[in-house]
Amino acid sequence: MDIHIKMTTEPFSIREATIEDCATLAWLNQLFNGGDGDVEQMRRQIEAARVVERPFLALFNQQPVGFACLRLIPMVCDPHPYAELTELFVLDAARRQGVGRALVAHVEAVARQAGAVRMGLMTGLDNLEAQAFYHAAGYTDDGLEMEKLLP
Repeated sequence: MDIHIKMTTEPFSIREATIEDCATLAWLNQLFNGGDGDVEQMRRQIEAARVVERPFLALFNQQPVGFACLRLIPMVCDPHPYAELTELFVLDAARRQGVGRALVAHVEAVARQAGAVRMGLMTGLDNLEAQAFYHAAGYTDDGLEMEKLLP
């Protein structure tokens, strides 16, 4: 799928993705995270994650230009759900036109409506462009994430 976008002053829209969007999400995710763009695998992942993670699409003239995912998890020791922006991707042709900011604002609004009082996210330590974007959106460095691969 090759899309050439010339964004204008016309607004773009954001909506929650559905299972019918699995081909679009597989394509966008392949551009963002690599992989093979397997549509059936994306369908299974959307189905499996729907209880805790919701994908959102940004569209311009009904064509996808980006996506974001919101993870909402009930907490045992906190009355507010944990909200996390787990994915954010905007096509190169649509960058620096407000799409990323609008996706983040939309996901934040959905999280607030669900009772969340703060939002977390992770990005690479070497991804300075993303860090600058998130700092400009009001996010602050909060901690250190650690991980261990489980054999």
